[in-house]
Amino acid sequence: MLDHSAFPYRTDDQFRTTVETFLTEGIERSDALLAVTAAANIELLREHLGQDARRVEFVDASGWYSTPIAALESYRAFTDAKLKRGAPWVRIVGEPVWAGRSDAEVRLWTRYESLLNLVFGAYPLTIVCPYDERSVAPEIMRQAHLTHPHTVGDRGISNSREYANPERYALQS
Repeated sequence: MLDHSAFPYRTDDQFRTTVETFLTEGIERSDALLAVTAAANIELLREHLGQDARRVEFVDASGWYSTPIAALESYRAFTDAKLKRGAPWVRIVGEPVWAGRSDAEVRLWTRYESLLNLVFGAYPLTIVCPYDERSVAPEIMRQAHLTHPHTVGDRGISNSREYANPERYALQS
């Protein structure tokens, strides 16, 4: 059931428009909503969502993404709690923090992105992972296409042609 997409973006307006639409659709469907992103993006979304922003739980990504295990456990706890309380579906905007990561950390975080597909495969859950192409290295963007079955773009959602089997990807050395 999981729908996990990478969302490469190049402007604040592109981020706002796409993520606002994603969250608004979730509000209309009574989904549980979580947006984990940079503080500036949280402000942008709150401003444009207006009163609807109350329906979204916002968390600064710098604290959320301390370790892959902590992030995974936090997403699982959020999702399990919302489903237990009766949410029909959960929508998450999860923008990983890539700045300042070593090569080893980047490898670990890209494996984390791949493992999400296994861990949450049976959950009624949609995750959109924004990647700011202005600051994310090209190699990280390449890895995003390997770890996300779908990509959100100007023409909507498409299958990632480079998507790699998460069992194989996560166990690579």
